[in-house]
Amino acid sequence: MAEKKMIIDGVSCPFTTERNVLEVARNNGIDIPSLCYCENLSIYGGCRLCLVENDRGKMDAACSMQPRDGMVVNTHTKQVLDSRRTTLQLLMSSHRADCLTCDQSGRCKLQEYARRYHVDEHRFEPNTYCTEPMDLSSPSIVRDPSKCILCGLCVRTCAEIQNIGAVDFSGRGKKAHISADFGKTLKDTDCVGCGQCAAVCPTGAITIRNETEKFWSMLQDQTRKVVVQYAPSVRVGMAERFGLPANEPCTGKLVAALRRLGADVVYDTNLTADLTIMEESAEFLEKVKTGAKLPMFTSCCPGWIQHVENRHPHLMPQVSTCGSPMAMFGSLIRKQFAGENVYSVAIMPCTGKKFEAARPELEKDGERLIDLVITTSELCDMIEEAGINFAALPDEEPDAPLGDYTGAGVIFPLAVAAVGIFASIIATFFVRGKDDSNPHKALKMGSYVSAVIVAVLSVVLSYSFFGKIYYALAIIAGLIVGLVIGFVTEVYTSDDYKSVKRIAAQSETGSATTIISGVAVGMMSTWVPIVLICIGIYISYSVTGDLYGIALAAELIDSGKALETLERFIAVSNRAEANA
Repeated sequence: MAEKKMIIDGVSCPFTTERNVLEVARNNGIDIPSLCYCENLSIYGGCRLCLVENDRGKMDAACSMQPRDGMVVNTHTKQVLDSRRTTLQLLMSSHRADCLTCDQSGRCKLQEYARRYHVDEHRFEPNTYCTEPMDLSSPSIVRDPSKCILCGLCVRTCAEIQNIGAVDFSGRGKKAHISADFGKTLKDTDCVGCGQCAAVCPTGAITIRNETEKFWSMLQDQTRKVVVQYAPSVRVGMAERFGLPANEPCTGKLVAALRRLGADVVYDTNLTADLTIMEESAEFLEKVKTGAKLPMFTSCCPGWIQHVENRHPHLMPQVSTCGSPMAMFGSLIRKQFAGENVYSVAIMPCTGKKFEAARPELEKDGERLIDLVITTSELCDMIEEAGINFAALPDEEPDAPLGDYTGAGVIFPLAVAAVGIFASIIATFFVRGKDDSNPHKALKMGSYVSAVIVAVLSVVLSYSFFGKIYYALAIIAGLIVGLVIGFVTEVYTSDDYKSVKRIAAQSETGSATTIISGVAVGMMSTWVPIVLICIGIYISYSVTGDLYGIALAAELIDSGKALETLERFIAVSNRAEANA
């Protein structure tokens, strides 16, 4: 699409597919304030903070103004600035300003804009905010209508992105407010506790339930053993919060910070992420064997589970019966410290985990598997409150034995790939022949030699990583299947065999019969590889008992086919050169 240009504050700003002037300005480094706009949502235009003035002196909302080539607008004329200050004063008069005690203090967009435009007094009658009671029913989210400015971001996010529609506008005029379905509390709606409404709320009207005080009290209770597990993705959010590079591992600093706060034992939920994979794989294969209805859905996401229960209950039989990694780890902690006064805490990136921890299914023998869930942002607040310099912390390891997880599951395939490269290099010494020798035969010998080397070394690697050779057997099965598929491909594509010769013979009778013959041969050539792949899957699963073995076999099947394809390419090239 051709690039166009408009003038904003005297600056030439190119644009192509931007929806409105607001997006053009932001993409060109010009910050126009807005409290109701989000690029992922429909355009609402309700806050009126993004007003700009065109070259004729008329003001319009930048979020709903379509950009045109040659358009001229200004974002900070006296008329625009006066309008923004008045709008902010009106918003603040209908907003309960408990800024010092608000969870959003320092992160509130209304507070930020009031400071930017020097709005430090109330021109209009104060305390006209909504008097609807706070909604504390959800274990994940807190709604405070008295701080709502009716920007509608929560309504549109819930309806347009999450497709839930748990909240909406209610009332008219001065009585307008955001309400849950028909005046219900969030707990009684289809809300899944995802927290996306809190993520887009520009004020403190919707916040994540803060339970840091409860965590602090347990950390300071000398009679309790505080055992903490942290989810893998927590470390990414913490790196962002504390200004570390996104690609810099900060897991060790996270462990160190938790110990500084007072945690007695720190574990990585990665361990039970491995267990979840194994359990769900076994359950899936059992469903396949018994002919149960598929597909099978994971049970790891509490928001997804609640959505299925509320909106699609007919799918519940297809949901995995496995617990989430957090729940599995909670069970392991209870068994590991049976008889001790344990307080189990999970550090999770998702607000829905607060709801999951409160589910009745997560109570075993009168004890909750997870006593408390703290989100990443809550933990970051605690680290800052404790005066800990997160970036300067030394790296520490999680506690044993439950702090270990299968790095082998990640490293082993890389080691096998390295062995394959080594075997290929060795095999090149066997691809030798005289000037009149058959290069195809020499390449085939190289393939067989490299396959043997990979098979032998995979046995060594499998035993070294896992203490057993089952995964090597899966690799060998994949190698054999790959080589056989390569040979079958040659049978159906080489002019040394009957299939291609038959197609060539049909060409004497016309193009139609040639096409029909070619399609027939092509269809016949597919059944053997399909059967061989099924055999490879069966063998690899039989010897390993999990999908990891199938994945290893599949990797080697592809390698075997690649080797045969290379042989065919060189053989055909050599024949073409000879004919020339």
